[in-house]
Amino acid sequence: ELEISDSSSNSLQSNQMLVEQITVLSGSTERKLELEDCAYIKSAQKILWVVTFTGDQFRISGTLDEWENKLGHSFYRINRQYITSRNAIKAFQQTETRKLKLEFFASQPDEVFVSKQNAASFRKWWNQWFPFQSKTCPFRFFRSQLSELQHSPWILLTWIQKCFSWK
Repeated sequence: ELEISDSSSNSLQSNQMLVEQITVLSGSTERKLELEDCAYIKSAQKILWVVTFTGDQFRISGTLDEWENKLGHSFYRINRQYITSRNAIKAFQQTETRKLKLEFFASQPDEVFVSKQNAASFRKWWNQWFPFQSKTCPFRFFRSQLSELQHSPWILLTWIQKCFSWK
């Protein structure tokens, strides 16, 4: 049901395997979905759904606990209902109760919060992926334009070139 990558190509412990593709159900059809196309996984009424950056939703099997172990460090378990990709989160803000309210690039009908107990862990994960603080950094521009870029390899290549010439 799952495509599993070679464990030597990841940074997890050698006895753990990372998923590279997810088998999803679209009606009665099964298909492979690349992990890089997955914005987040949500649990609704004991059914798991993977949501892509284009807003498509597909049913998947398993539990959030199982997926949390299979997805690696580019995904984070937000709460009991959500696991998200780093690339799916546009921004977050702290609430009055010290929870973190997340804003996603992909469509999201519900408000999603990180508990105050997990806020420090989430911030650490976020900062490991988004280390640039300058407003002029092209990486920040790329993050802010992600939904409009629709994952164009040419735009990504341009962004990488800008990052290497960035001062």
